[in-house]
Amino acid sequence: MSNSIFIHLVYNSALLFPVVILYTSFSFKKFEETRLKQMIVGFLIALIGIVIMSNPMKLTSGIFFDSRNILLGISAMFFPLISTLIAMVSMLLLRIFSGGDGMLTGVVNIITSVGIGLIWRALRHDFIVNSEKNHWAELLSVSVINHIFVF
Repeated sequence: MSNSIFIHLVYNSALLFPVVILYTSFSFKKFEETRLKQMIVGFLIALIGIVIMSNPMKLTSGIFFDSRNILLGISAMFFPLISTLIAMVSMLLLRIFSGGDGMLTGVVNIITSVGIGLIWRALRHDFIVNSEKNHWAELLSVSVINHIFVF
């Protein structure tokens, strides 16, 4: 693995830590009731996504690799819909205006990541959040499914 690839992986991974802090900082039972908080969190997730997208690993002109699909999948799985939609639209606009050969693929990847996260949320979120059991294998499998669909 070249040094440049390793640096980009570490950088993108480090940018996902604020999402963990954001998630653990809010009481989501009360959080669901307040649209203003949902919008603020959406803009914070969008900001993190824009920072992630601002320093991608470039394969060729217009073809980028970064961790935006991880961020959007997690957002769709655990954050309110309004927060996720704000983040998704912001990142879609940035990817469209960035252009390049991979623009359409990038747009589809963003939408697919959110879609997979929302499907998981509809089917399993309440069970996982209210369960005492550790569900790391299920969360890992959702991540793998997300990556299979975006490649």
